[in-house]
Amino acid sequence: MLAVPAKRYPSEISNQKRGKELTEMDVVLETDCSLLKGKEFYPHRVILTNSKLICRPQGTKKNRGLVEISIQLKDVLLSNHHTHLKDCGKFKHEGSCMPCRFCKKSPSQINFQDGSSSALLTVICFPYSKAVQDGGVRKKKELIFLFEGDVNHTENLQLVQDWSNNINNLCNARTNDLTLAEVGDATDYPLSSRRRKRKFLVCINPFSGPGNAKQIYSHEVKPVFQEADIEVEELVTIKQNHAREFARTVSYKDYDAVIIVSGDGLIFEWLNGIMERDDRDQAIKLPMGIIPAGSGNALATAMLVSKQEQCFKNSHLHSALLAAKGRPTPMDVVEVHYGKKKVYSFLAVAWGIISDIDIESEWLRFMGSPRFTIQAFIRIMALRKYRGILYYLPAEGYSQSSHSTQNGHVVGGGGNEGETSNHNAPLVNNTSVSVQAGDGILNPSFQSSESQESHDGSSESDSPTTQQPLLPPLSEPVPSNWVKVEGKFVCIVVLQDSHLSRDIVAWPNRAFNEGVMCIQYVMYPVSRKHLLDVMVEMGKGDHMEKNSVTSVFVKAFRIEPLEEDGIVTVDGEKVEFGPIQGQMMETKANILIPS
Repeated sequence: MLAVPAKRYPSEISNQKRGKELTEMDVVLETDCSLLKGKEFYPHRVILTNSKLICRPQGTKKNRGLVEISIQLKDVLLSNHHTHLKDCGKFKHEGSCMPCRFCKKSPSQINFQDGSSSALLTVICFPYSKAVQDGGVRKKKELIFLFEGDVNHTENLQLVQDWSNNINNLCNARTNDLTLAEVGDATDYPLSSRRRKRKFLVCINPFSGPGNAKQIYSHEVKPVFQEADIEVEELVTIKQNHAREFARTVSYKDYDAVIIVSGDGLIFEWLNGIMERDDRDQAIKLPMGIIPAGSGNALATAMLVSKQEQCFKNSHLHSALLAAKGRPTPMDVVEVHYGKKKVYSFLAVAWGIISDIDIESEWLRFMGSPRFTIQAFIRIMALRKYRGILYYLPAEGYSQSSHSTQNGHVVGGGGNEGETSNHNAPLVNNTSVSVQAGDGILNPSFQSSESQESHDGSSESDSPTTQQPLLPPLSEPVPSNWVKVEGKFVCIVVLQDSHLSRDIVAWPNRAFNEGVMCIQYVMYPVSRKHLLDVMVEMGKGDHMEKNSVTSVFVKAFRIEPLEEDGIVTVDGEKVEFGPIQGQMMETKANILIPS
């Protein structure tokens, strides 16, 4: 949506004065006004294009030493119009009861004088100090423009309002004017084009990671939401599953988004609480913004990387900006069954060395993300093997399936009906890999013969979401068109996200709405040195090229451990040990990232 052109002041500025690089087609608005530098205003020509805000010093002696400022609109958070107050020489936010940002007086302490004809425009932006690859971070910059001239105050204020509206429309991509069609099929979703001021529910886990989530929110996140004119309601969790219980009953229509200030554990709680509701198909559309305050922070990192944002420095500020400027973006959800329970996953299901590292590093939680590196080294030195069976239903027709490799060979591809993909079932590390014939799609009439209970005691048949069943009950065998891999494993990870933590790129370039999972597994035996190399390569996502790593893209899976005990995790949370299976859901969650 392009901004609606407002009148220009002065009415005509030649292309020669505007600059050779800009033409009439590029410019949305332009005017002459004054820009605040230090404590003084300096004459500037300001030009608004569809992608930039350009401030050019006028050719006067007063402006010597000033340079042109060019701000990318994607770096702009918000623009506000103000009224110039002569009696205090400062400014007040138009139409609000906020104190003057300069003299700190409340509006009741300031008497507006009708004789003042000037008006003020404030643009709040967070440009990068330098390129992201060079370690750059976003830093706040406030541009304050003074509009005054021969016109009266009403006309100046209208001009400033036009500028503010155009800048906000362009930089926020209609963040405050979202329509129901942009967030899915939920016809009663609360986002409204008639209400500009948004309201966020902020869930803070003070026990997450190093335990500084409350400080992160207060010092780095809340100020951004205040600058963006977003109303917030805070929920500080006091026990495990607090957010889950709250999500079951919250009036989600009262909010435009929920912001999770925690690690991936609180996201798991919120998602599963929402999915336990009778109206979950609508409630799950409430977008989630993520502020990394845990140890792994996998989803928050994936969101930052997807928008080429810095994730190793100032990640809390960068994530807050993603939420403030974000739009609902669909994210895959996987339905997972184990024992007699059912949960919903957004990140990964793991068994083997990866899940052992995750859970056994809890004693190092105070360290944050380095805990995983230390525990990984310990576990590699004392390497275990895990006997079990992996079944999966290949994702037919998936565009990346041709890259699924097993020691350099394609695995789990489409294949024609009546053919086998394994060509006489090759041995991989002395392990039999069986690939059965089939088209990879179950008969739609397939139904479970027994009803498993969900974790809250309800049966799966009570689920309000219509889903073509791909999974038989855990007590029954999988269909004949599934692939079977049996042997000794080092690890099995079923991925739904690009990252497993801030430092581990498990599935490079994975979009949030792929509709498939990626199973990555390593068979035993494998040398400790090679496994250490794999772990190092996971920092860049190059581990998928290693001969020991098999990657396949699937719609459903089942893992059957043949060990008596062990650790299985879902999104980093330890679950009951035993057979576990999952399928990609048609229902999508929403996350907040800019378009």
